Amino acid sequence: MPSTSDTTRRSWNLGRLIGPKRPFKPKHIWAIRTRLQHEGRTRV
Repeated sequence: MPSTSDTTRRSWNLGRLIGPKRPFKPKHIWAIRTRLQHEGRTRV
């Protein structure tokens, strides 16, 4: 027997955007590069 809480439960992705994400902009790429360089980590 389903209880009332099961039928009124919202889905986890209700109202969220789904699908592929937008690509990074150049300023975001440079921000990531400078952070990695500052930490001494190299990109592979």
